[in-house]
Amino acid sequence: MRLMTAAAAVVLALVLFLIWLLTPVEPVPATFAQNECRRVALIDLETGQEITGAEDLALTPDGEDLIVSAHDRFDDQLPDGGLYLVNLWGLSATDRYEAGNLVASDLRSERFRPHGIALSVDGTRLAVINRFAKSETAIEIGDFGPDGWAVTQRLTGRSLCRANDLFFAKGDVETLQITLDREACGTSIADLMPGSTTGRLAVWDGGKLQIARTGLSFPNGISEPYLAETRKNRILKPTGAPIRVPGGPDNLTREDRRHLLVAMHPSLRRLWLYLNGLWPGAPSRIARVNVLSGAVEVLYDDPDGDLFSAATSAVVAKDMLIAGSVGDSGLLVCQRSGS
Repeated sequence: MRLMTAAAAVVLALVLFLIWLLTPVEPVPATFAQNECRRVALIDLETGQEITGAEDLALTPDGEDLIVSAHDRFDDQLPDGGLYLVNLWGLSATDRYEAGNLVASDLRSERFRPHGIALSVDGTRLAVINRFAKSETAIEIGDFGPDGWAVTQRLTGRSLCRANDLFFAKGDVETLQITLDREACGTSIADLMPGSTTGRLAVWDGGKLQIARTGLSFPNGISEPYLAETRKNRILKPTGAPIRVPGGPDNLTREDRRHLLVAMHPSLRRLWLYLNGLWPGAPSRIARVNVLSGAVEVLYDDPDGDLFSAATSAVVAKDMLIAGSVGDSGLLVCQRSGS
């Protein structure tokens, strides 16, 4: 009898856990309707293959081009990712865009699996987080211009293994702020526990790497002086109370002096299922945040990831909202009807 009772309790606990895990995301009103948005397929100009996992985006200072950091985490047969330059005028009226890879993998000695990227304010320096192997990460910094990207510096070391995103200090082409989302390079119970605050913020001053801040809950995107804490659904400010957002914030993009664009995950549970191949999609939500008032305007909401799953980065340019994803293919492009 006791055995049957114990078995029933286990089954009940499992059912409750699955209900919790699969709880649907409630939709919220958004500026762009679904019929104003579309997925644009990105095609590698050299290989002809569709590009998946455009995780981070960087807009050039003139607002004409977009640098896309992409790596397909789901395809073990495709070990390298790339950096792609996308012209926004060309993107505005198509559902298929061919982009050239700025990185020649045959000239490299290590794998190239880009994560977060940062372009200096003047557009002359590009820094890329390269998670080239399990628990191994390098930050590659180089000159960026009409001839592409030429790496001139490579930062390595165990302290960088969980580097997630980075940002050039304003007016400086060398100093970088780097988010380290967890402490351990491998799997750690301390990192995975609810409320974990093992994340850190590091600063590279051109010669030395220092930890500038500790006690962060999965620090993700950064746009100085604002920092995304994914697991606490909030954006940290230099002073005052954090800004609460309706989801786990991923990358941050400065739109203007007052506003940030935030790609966020309304359900981290569904994101985990999606990234581990256990669910076909993950919710996406993109918002504009007024950093002075704390007001949040949701621009795009896809609670089931039907059109575009797991958006991680967004920009607004040429009257378009453009987003990339950690796992989905291509780019999301939203435009007002008739624009």
